[in-house]
Amino acid sequence: KDKFDFTSNVEGSDDFSLGGGEKHKLGNLVEGVYTITESQKEGYVLTDIYCDDETAEINLETGTATVNVSLYEDITCTFTNEEVQLIVKKVFVGDEEANADDFSFTVDKQGEVPPVGYQFEADGTNLITGLANGAYTVLEDSAEGYVTIYSSDQPGEGNQDNCNNIPVDNGNGPYTCTITNTKQ
Repeated sequence: KDKFDFTSNVEGSDDFSLGGGEKHKLGNLVEGVYTITESQKEGYVLTDIYCDDETAEINLETGTATVNVSLYEDITCTFTNEEVQLIVKKVFVGDEEANADDFSFTVDKQGEVPPVGYQFEADGTNLITGLANGAYTVLEDSAEGYVTIYSSDQPGEGNQDNCNNIPVDNGNGPYTCTITNTKQ
């Protein structure tokens, strides 16, 4: 099982790693404010941090939980990660002014309706999680004024020039679908 690395500002505490369902106790704490940070792990997306303390401050972007520990208080924080199953990238050619997050796309599992819609992230890379095993097709919503070309790194002869039937199953991939828009 994969391990995730953590750091904290607890004096005398070493960095630690945890796998799914594992726990680590930071002991002998005096009253004060403490941070626990999970390092980003390639192939995973941190989707939630939950602490059973109302005053906890959560920052998913940095992977940090900040807690204010009172005397004799026990606080439990749970970090939830999901495995990346599909990567969708947006590339522009001949249009330096374009913003990826002005565009959207769908991911459609073969034989299931309706497809799921996504807005592109500002950096043009979306890490898709939570997909059931199966074959998926990625399709960009209308990109007026552009010529659109699809490519992927999925295995199989002839599969690199499209984003159709991309296999998603636990243990393989994730595969990347790249959508290139060339300004007309």
